[in-house]
Amino acid sequence: MKRFIVFLFLSIISLPLTVLADGANTTPSPIGSNIRFKDGSIWFRRENTRQGYTSLEVFSSYRFNLLDQVIPASPDDYKLTIADPVTPQDGRAYCTALGASKGSCFLMSQGQKYAFINLDVLKGAGFILPKPSKIDFDQIPTAGNISENQTAHKPGVFINDQDIVKLITETGTLTVPDLNTFYSWGYSYLDIVPANTADTTLAVVGTLQPRKAGQLNPLPKKLPTLAITNQDQLGMSISTPSSTLGSQLLNNQVPIGWTDNLLTVPKSNLVKSRESNTVYYLTSRGYKKPLTSEAVLNSYGKGLGDVEIVSEALINNYLPIPCITVFADPHVYRLNQSGADILKQEEIASRCPYPEQRLEINTFELRTYSQNK
Repeated sequence: MKRFIVFLFLSIISLPLTVLADGANTTPSPIGSNIRFKDGSIWFRRENTRQGYTSLEVFSSYRFNLLDQVIPASPDDYKLTIADPVTPQDGRAYCTALGASKGSCFLMSQGQKYAFINLDVLKGAGFILPKPSKIDFDQIPTAGNISENQTAHKPGVFINDQDIVKLITETGTLTVPDLNTFYSWGYSYLDIVPANTADTTLAVVGTLQPRKAGQLNPLPKKLPTLAITNQDQLGMSISTPSSTLGSQLLNNQVPIGWTDNLLTVPKSNLVKSRESNTVYYLTSRGYKKPLTSEAVLNSYGKGLGDVEIVSEALINNYLPIPCITVFADPHVYRLNQSGADILKQEEIASRCPYPEQRLEINTFELRTYSQNK
């Protein structure tokens, strides 16, 4: 059996100041594409249905999703049946800072959530404690609790079984043949957890195949896709018809594709709100970095006329970029109030292990920060 060894590749992100087209497609959008409606909502296009992303963090949980690859919706896209919303990517642990579930941590498995009863169980299962997210887990179907680590991991989890990476399924495991297949699904080596005793007894039932267009997770959802009826998008009965979503459905209105109007696509990578003079650069993977001055903005060949005015809520929904790099500079930096700190290799692995978490800036901007070694 081929062994699958996971490597950490350090790379950089360039600073492409791209602008999304604001037009509309005249031909049907390809199956598996992310489409943007005129109201700014983002949907995942399936063959006969469309699914709304409920927040930017749900969108970005699928690391193959890029905001600058979202395309305008075609007339046919508006006619698609609305299905239940996209849930966060399977096989990973999440903690939430929203709703009644605030402070709780969950594992996503086949479109459902399993609640960890405490942090010891989460860590004992091999997961890295994630930062609190803005994902509303109250609206995601609950499958049960995870109270101990003696049973096998849930379907959708990648395990390391004696240096062989496998995907847990409902009937056994799938071996991962190579890095390209693994990365095609948007996962990182940090998503792989150690196999427990129960995992090692599971039979190998096949090989994981590379992701194809139209697929979000390696395993199918456990719950059927629900058409919109006199119920909300997750199939739960509407207890208070006065609620915003409930009123929309009862009045036969089409629900929007995101929560609190946060998942919109700005036309520019450079934005500011009316409430603040701070200009931010937004990455296509959901991160933001403030520019320290107008001179820094000018150093990229841009001016205030290139900055789009957006809502404060949209900017707040982007996460601060964890690390920065500079062309031809071997160091990786962390920004803080006192300047830019050079990170050690072990700090890089814990703070910004993914390429999308490192943004390349120019040397002029770096000089505006105090460098701490």
